[in-house]
Amino acid sequence: MFIDKSIIDNVRHNYEKILLYHQYLKHLFITLDCRLEYGDNGKRLLPLSYKRLFANSSDYALHSDRERPGELWLPPWHGRFYVDADCLEDQANVLSIDDYPATQIEYLAFIWTWIGCNDAYVMDQEQPECWLGIVKPQPVEPVPSIYDVANMIWKFIRVEKDAIEEQDKGWIKGRFYPNHMGSKLNGYWKVKRLPLSKLSNIHGIQQLVVSCLTEEFRALDISPNF
Repeated sequence: MFIDKSIIDNVRHNYEKILLYHQYLKHLFITLDCRLEYGDNGKRLLPLSYKRLFANSSDYALHSDRERPGELWLPPWHGRFYVDADCLEDQANVLSIDDYPATQIEYLAFIWTWIGCNDAYVMDQEQPECWLGIVKPQPVEPVPSIYDVANMIWKFIRVEKDAIEEQDKGWIKGRFYPNHMGSKLNGYWKVKRLPLSKLSNIHGIQQLVVSCLTEEFRALDISPNF
Protein backbone atom coordinates (compact mmCIF):
# COMPACT_ATOMS: atom_id res chain seq x y z
CA MET A 1 0.00 0.00 0.00
CA PHE A 2 1.44 3.35 -1.06
CA ILE A 3 0.13 6.74 -0.02
CA ASP A 4 -0.12 10.31 -1.22
CA LYS A 5 3.08 12.39 -1.07
CA SER A 6 1.36 14.99 1.14
CA ILE A 7 1.02 12.40 3.91
CA ILE A 8 4.74 11.63 3.76
CA ASP A 9 5.53 15.35 3.82
CA ASN A 10 3.59 15.70 7.09
CA VAL A 11 4.99 12.60 8.81
CA ARG A 12 7.44 14.45 11.02
CA HIS A 13 4.86 17.02 12.11
CA ASN A 14 2.38 14.29 13.01
CA TYR A 15 5.08 12.18 14.67
CA GLU A 16 5.97 15.06 16.97
CA LYS A 17 2.30 15.32 17.97
CA ILE A 18 2.19 11.61 18.75
CA LEU A 19 5.31 11.97 20.90
CA LEU A 20 3.57 14.70 22.88
CA TYR A 21 0.50 12.49 23.24
CA HIS A 22 2.61 9.63 24.61
CA GLN A 23 4.35 12.00 27.02
CA TYR A 24 0.92 13.12 28.20
CA LEU A 25 -0.12 9.48 28.79
CA LYS A 26 3.06 8.83 30.77
CA HIS A 27 2.48 11.80 33.06
CA LEU A 28 -1.24 11.02 33.32
CA PHE A 29 -0.65 7.52 34.66
CA ILE A 30 2.16 8.63 36.98
CA THR A 31 -0.19 11.25 38.42
CA LEU A 32 -3.01 8.71 38.76
CA ASP A 33 -0.72 6.27 40.57
CA CYS A 34 0.26 8.94 43.10
CA ARG A 35 -3.29 10.22 43.67
CA LEU A 36 -4.86 6.75 43.99
CA GLU A 37 -2.17 5.55 46.38
CA TYR A 38 -2.77 8.61 48.57
CA GLY A 39 -6.04 7.16 49.79
CA ASP A 40 -8.90 9.39 48.63
CA ASN A 41 -12.28 8.50 50.23
CA GLY A 42 -10.43 6.15 52.55
CA LYS A 43 -9.41 3.85 49.69
CA ARG A 44 -5.82 3.22 48.61
CA LEU A 45 -5.54 1.68 45.16
CA LEU A 46 -2.14 0.32 44.14
CA PRO A 47 -1.05 -0.32 40.52
CA LEU A 48 -0.16 -3.61 38.92
CA SER A 49 2.89 -3.85 36.66
CA TYR A 50 4.49 -0.98 38.51
CA LYS A 51 6.66 0.43 35.68
CA ARG A 52 4.71 -0.82 32.65
CA LEU A 53 1.39 -0.19 30.95
CA PHE A 54 -0.85 -2.75 29.32
CA ALA A 55 -1.06 -2.12 25.57
CA ASN A 56 -2.84 -3.92 22.76
CA SER A 57 0.27 -4.13 20.57
CA SER A 58 3.63 -5.13 21.99
CA ASP A 59 5.90 -5.72 19.01
CA TYR A 60 6.70 -4.47 15.54
CA ALA A 61 6.79 -7.73 13.57
CA LEU A 62 6.17 -7.29 9.87
CA HIS A 63 4.58 -10.73 9.68
CA SER A 64 2.40 -11.83 12.55
CA ASP A 65 0.71 -15.08 13.51
CA ARG A 66 -1.44 -13.39 16.13
CA GLU A 67 -5.17 -14.00 16.19
CA ARG A 68 -5.86 -10.34 15.47
CA PRO A 69 -3.20 -9.28 12.95
CA GLY A 70 -4.96 -5.99 12.23
CA GLU A 71 -3.49 -4.30 15.30
CA LEU A 72 -1.54 -1.17 14.52
CA TRP A 73 2.08 -0.65 15.33
CA LEU A 74 0.91 2.33 17.35
CA PRO A 75 -1.19 0.87 20.19
CA PRO A 76 -4.63 2.52 20.31
CA TRP A 77 -5.12 1.25 23.89
CA HIS A 78 -3.06 1.80 27.03
CA GLY A 79 -4.18 0.56 30.42
CA ARG A 80 -3.48 0.26 34.12
CA PHE A 81 -5.00 -2.06 36.74
CA TYR A 82 -5.33 -1.24 40.44
CA VAL A 83 -5.80 -3.32 43.57
CA ASP A 84 -7.48 -2.34 46.83
CA ALA A 85 -4.57 -2.11 49.30
CA ASP A 86 -6.81 -3.30 52.15
CA CYS A 87 -6.96 -6.74 50.50
CA LEU A 88 -3.19 -7.24 50.44
CA GLU A 89 -1.39 -8.99 53.25
CA ASP A 90 1.87 -7.17 52.52
CA GLN A 91 0.99 -3.65 51.41
CA ALA A 92 4.59 -2.46 51.50
CA ASN A 93 5.80 -4.80 48.76
CA VAL A 94 4.27 -2.92 45.82
CA LEU A 95 6.65 -4.38 43.25
CA SER A 96 5.38 -7.93 43.80
CA ILE A 97 1.62 -7.26 43.60
CA ASP A 98 1.48 -8.92 40.18
CA ASP A 99 2.41 -12.25 41.75
CA TYR A 100 -0.07 -12.16 44.63
CA PRO A 101 -2.59 -15.03 44.58
CA ALA A 102 -5.73 -14.09 42.67
CA THR A 103 -7.81 -15.43 45.56
CA GLN A 104 -6.58 -12.54 47.70
CA ILE A 105 -8.71 -9.95 45.90
CA GLU A 106 -12.41 -9.69 45.12
CA TYR A 107 -12.34 -6.64 42.83
CA LEU A 108 -9.94 -5.07 40.37
CA ALA A 109 -10.08 -1.50 39.12
CA PHE A 110 -8.73 -0.25 35.83
CA ILE A 111 -8.10 2.98 33.94
CA TRP A 112 -7.64 2.70 30.19
CA THR A 113 -7.06 5.26 27.47
CA TRP A 114 -8.21 4.72 23.90
CA ILE A 115 -7.27 6.78 20.88
CA GLY A 116 -10.87 6.61 19.67
CA CYS A 117 -10.72 4.51 16.52
CA ASN A 118 -9.66 1.24 14.90
CA ASP A 119 -11.18 -1.27 17.28
CA ALA A 120 -13.23 -4.23 16.11
CA TYR A 121 -15.44 -4.20 19.23
CA VAL A 122 -15.95 -0.48 19.92
CA MET A 123 -17.61 2.11 17.71
CA ASP A 124 -15.28 4.91 16.59
CA GLN A 125 -15.47 8.14 18.55
CA GLU A 126 -14.65 11.70 17.54
CA GLN A 127 -11.90 12.00 20.15
CA PRO A 128 -9.81 9.85 22.52
CA GLU A 129 -11.50 8.44 25.61
CA CYS A 130 -10.65 7.44 29.16
CA TRP A 131 -12.37 4.34 30.57
CA LEU A 132 -12.79 3.70 34.30
CA GLY A 133 -13.69 0.21 35.35
CA ILE A 134 -14.31 -2.02 38.34
CA VAL A 135 -14.39 -5.77 37.81
CA LYS A 136 -15.60 -8.63 39.96
CA PRO A 137 -13.75 -11.45 38.20
CA GLN A 138 -14.70 -15.09 38.67
CA PRO A 139 -12.28 -17.33 36.74
CA VAL A 140 -13.79 -20.68 35.76
CA GLU A 141 -10.45 -22.35 36.52
CA PRO A 142 -7.92 -21.64 39.29
CA VAL A 143 -5.73 -18.70 38.26
CA PRO A 144 -2.32 -18.32 39.92
CA SER A 145 -1.86 -14.56 40.17
CA ILE A 146 -3.63 -11.21 40.15
CA TYR A 147 -1.71 -10.34 36.98
CA ASP A 148 -3.17 -13.38 35.19
CA VAL A 149 -6.69 -12.20 36.04
CA ALA A 150 -5.90 -8.66 34.88
CA ASN A 151 -4.51 -9.99 31.62
CA MET A 152 -7.72 -11.95 30.98
CA ILE A 153 -9.82 -8.85 31.65
CA TRP A 154 -7.62 -6.86 29.25
CA LYS A 155 -8.12 -9.42 26.49
CA PHE A 156 -11.75 -10.44 26.88
CA ILE A 157 -13.85 -7.51 28.07
CA ARG A 158 -16.41 -6.45 25.43
CA VAL A 159 -18.13 -3.35 26.76
CA GLU A 160 -20.50 -2.52 23.90
CA LYS A 161 -21.32 -6.15 23.12
CA ASP A 162 -21.79 -7.57 26.63
CA ALA A 163 -23.43 -4.65 28.44
CA ILE A 164 -26.44 -5.53 30.59
CA GLU A 165 -27.70 -2.21 31.92
CA GLU A 166 -26.83 1.44 32.43
CA GLN A 167 -26.52 2.46 36.08
CA ASP A 168 -26.47 5.79 37.90
CA LYS A 169 -23.77 8.38 37.22
CA GLY A 170 -22.93 7.07 33.78
CA TRP A 171 -21.72 3.60 34.75
CA ILE A 172 -22.46 0.73 32.36
CA LYS A 173 -22.71 -2.77 33.83
CA GLY A 174 -21.95 -5.96 31.95
CA ARG A 175 -20.57 -9.44 32.35
CA PHE A 176 -18.05 -11.90 30.97
CA TYR A 177 -19.02 -15.02 29.08
CA PRO A 178 -16.62 -17.92 29.66
CA ASN A 179 -15.63 -20.27 26.85
CA HIS A 180 -16.19 -17.53 24.29
CA MET A 181 -13.22 -16.65 22.05
CA GLY A 182 -10.89 -18.45 24.44
CA SER A 183 -12.03 -16.65 27.58
CA LYS A 184 -11.89 -18.53 30.89
CA LEU A 185 -13.38 -15.65 32.85
CA ASN A 186 -16.79 -15.32 34.45
CA GLY A 187 -18.06 -12.45 36.58
CA TYR A 188 -19.18 -8.86 36.20
CA TRP A 189 -17.79 -5.45 35.32
CA LYS A 190 -18.89 -1.82 35.35
CA VAL A 191 -17.35 0.82 33.10
CA LYS A 192 -17.61 4.57 32.77
CA ARG A 193 -16.38 6.37 29.63
CA LEU A 194 -15.41 10.03 29.31
CA PRO A 195 -13.49 12.20 26.82
CA LEU A 196 -9.77 12.16 27.52
CA SER A 197 -9.69 15.91 26.88
CA LYS A 198 -11.44 16.43 30.23
CA LEU A 199 -8.28 15.17 31.95
CA SER A 200 -6.01 17.97 30.79
CA ASN A 201 -5.43 19.30 34.32
CA ILE A 202 -5.10 17.99 37.87
CA HIS A 203 -8.60 19.09 38.86
CA GLY A 204 -10.19 17.02 36.10
CA ILE A 205 -8.02 14.01 36.95
CA GLN A 206 -8.92 14.24 40.62
CA GLN A 207 -12.65 14.81 40.29
CA LEU A 208 -13.50 12.72 37.24
CA VAL A 209 -11.19 9.75 37.79
CA VAL A 210 -9.64 9.50 41.27
CA SER A 211 -12.66 10.55 43.31
CA CYS A 212 -15.09 8.74 41.03
CA LEU A 213 -13.19 5.44 41.18
CA THR A 214 -12.52 5.50 44.92
CA GLU A 215 -16.15 6.42 45.66
CA GLU A 216 -17.30 3.36 43.73
CA PHE A 217 -14.83 1.16 45.58
CA ARG A 218 -15.94 2.63 48.90
CA ALA A 219 -19.58 1.92 48.02
CA LEU A 220 -18.73 -1.75 47.57
CA ASP A 221 -17.58 -1.87 51.22
CA ILE A 222 -20.93 -0.46 52.34
CA SER A 223 -23.12 -2.47 49.98
CA PRO A 224 -21.38 -5.42 48.26
CA ASN A 225 -24.21 -5.71 45.71
CA PHE A 226 -22.14 -5.23 42.53
